[in-house]
Amino acid sequence: MSKLKTTASAWLSKVFGDSLKPISESLTAEQYSQVVQGAENFLNSEGDEQGDGGEDPDGAEDPKNEDPGSTDPSDTDLQAQVTALTSQLDTVNADLAAEKKTHAETSAKLTAAQTALSAALDNNKKLRSAVNPVSDEDLSNKTAEKQTSGLTKTDIAAREAYKKRHPKA
Repeated sequence: MSKLKTTASAWLSKVFGDSLKPISESLTAEQYSQVVQGAENFLNSEGDEQGDGGEDPDGAEDPKNEDPGSTDPSDTDLQAQVTALTSQLDTVNADLAAEKKTHAETSAKLTAAQTALSAALDNNKKLRSAVNPVSDEDLSNKTAEKQTSGLTKTDIAAREAYKKRHPKA
């Protein structure tokens, strides 16, 4: 038989905690010694099955004794996974940096195009204003359904006056 790492009394105290004292007081000395002997037999049989002499006093598992049927990955497997994930992260970060640079270039082109468009619209407005100073402000309607679409109020008034003077036209 292997040597126990804990005594039966210590194990009983650990398992039963504060309730061990009422148990020991309610049992006779002979009954209590039978319980302790049963606990020692249990610990010895458990130690023989485990092959390590029983449970550790602190209840911690021995990290050197890994279960061969365990599905937990080993340290080398975890390190390989960390390395692979780090490599993927570096690749994604490089791709992201390239996209950020492309976005910045596209944004600069868009800003330049908006500036050029704004300047062209301002120039167009100045040219239209030079040709007909009241044309943009005086448009009565812009619908294509009416004959007066795109005409200024002055043009419409001039047409009405012409039609009054020339009814046959």
